[in-house]
Amino acid sequence: MSHDNQELLDLAARYLPGGSSWMWSLPRDLSFVVARAEGSKIVDTGGRTFIDYALGSGPLLLGHAHPAVVEAVREQAGNRSLVLFDRGDEVTVQAGENGIRFLLVSGTPIEEPVAWYGPIVMNTPDELRRAYAELQDGTFIKQR
Repeated sequence: MSHDNQELLDLAARYLPGGSSWMWSLPRDLSFVVARAEGSKIVDTGGRTFIDYALGSGPLLLGHAHPAVVEAVREQAGNRSLVLFDRGDEVTVQAGENGIRFLLVSGTPIEEPVAWYGPIVMNTPDELRRAYAELQDGTFIKQR
């Protein structure tokens, strides 16, 4: 399945908190979708190459797709995969000789504003600030 950058950004805005899987998001006119990464470079779905100055906690030490890490993941993962279906209403699964185990997760977009930072997701920046204040003073998600 092939998507252009704008279509993927539209899907992200609909399904991901804040339209991004990062702790922050870029203004819409600067946003892009990463297609692949290696070392310190990332390549978007349009083929543009960027130096990844943000480098998340994994790539910070070894870069993206370090060969030793890729090999270790392949050894641990074996014949496993993740599939994201974004359209349709039917999934067909056929088991091999060893049977199959899988997890199917589904949901409906909530169509509400999202404010997201780290592990906490709220509806507004004010709710997010209040949640972090409660987390610091030990009252976050406790019976009142």
